Amino acid sequence: MEKEIIIIGVGIAGLSIARDMRLRDFRVTILEKNTVASGTTRCAAMLHSGARYAVKDKKLAELCFEENKIINHIADFAIGKNKGLFISMPTDDQEFHEEFERNCLEIGIPIEKLNFEEIEKIQPGINKKVSGGYLTPDLVIDNSKLIDAYVYNLKKDSVDILERTEILRAEFHNNYWNLLISQNNIKKNIRTNFVINASGSNLSEVAKIFGDNFELSYIHGAMAILNKNICNRIISRCAPSTSGDTIIPSAEGSLIGSTWHESDNNNPIMMSEDDREELLKSASLILEETSHLKIVSNIIGIRTHVKADSESGSFNIKRDYAIVDHNKSKKVSNFISVLPGKLTLSRFVAEKVGDIICKSFNLDTKSKTKYTPLSIPTNYSLNK
Repeated sequence: MEKEIIIIGVGIAGLSIARDMRLRDFRVTILEKNTVASGTTRCAAMLHSGARYAVKDKKLAELCFEENKIINHIADFAIGKNKGLFISMPTDDQEFHEEFERNCLEIGIPIEKLNFEEIEKIQPGINKKVSGGYLTPDLVIDNSKLIDAYVYNLKKDSVDILERTEILRAEFHNNYWNLLISQNNIKKNIRTNFVINASGSNLSEVAKIFGDNFELSYIHGAMAILNKNICNRIISRCAPSTSGDTIIPSAEGSLIGSTWHESDNNNPIMMSEDDREELLKSASLILEETSHLKIVSNIIGIRTHVKADSESGSFNIKRDYAIVDHNKSKKVSNFISVLPGKLTLSRFVAEKVGDIICKSFNLDTKSKTKYTPLSIPTNYSLNK
């Protein structure tokens, strides 16, 4: 059997899987209905340390912490240097803070406890009601630089990325998938050994083309873009997650993240006036200036989640990853659907997918992405 795969979707999941498989010496082609990173990947701006999940899911927190270190190594050009800040309010649940400290210590996430005066020195404008907080390894990630680097490396390694391409028909015969595709309204047939569905919010529709149905739920979120950059690091509430509890510095202006609307369909939900008011009100508890600023734009994204049990992942908090091997569920051969959960886990999930594919080819080829840095495009500025 030839070592050839097709990936559907060119967000961070598809790009990460493509790199993992190419480094294992597979021939890789990526098909994308729209353009590179045109979906939820645009919303990613945080390299999680795991601290955000230390209380509600220690396993996920541990995984984020390990991947934080790896991505810092392989893509340091796209990572900011200022540590994240989790702030506390006098009205917060002190038991939550105690468990936060205890679990971060057990996991190994380095945190530094600060009082208000220490926080004010490193982040001017902090709300006067803030009682203290913690420095953590949560870092800003320039997702545009990261995506550009992935595309640059993949094209340099002869990976074909076919944008504006739709799959019209898929048939499996003699251990091969035969696909009829349309690229820019030009139809052609292509053949491959294995298909990975990493199409994000279109996951279910793509799976149907290949002969399987599975239930999904969708979390619609919008990040507000303010007309001014008011912070020099990621600032979050050290409390159970709520809408507007994180502010992120950005070149365009500060980001407030994010709204949360759960739905059974993937029709985008636009940011409402109520959403805007809620985000600004929540963010003003972190930085007082927020209440005087305007939301000039927003970024819409959809997190897709598998309702039923999957190969990997736990969706009790609807933030984990999933790998669905359709051969096990509906006997659809050589077809996997993938949800990375978040950008921080994308490399790890790609490695897991690669292991499954290599096993199906009776290969013992290991992933190389942990220790192989991404090459930097020549037009990059390395200024942080």
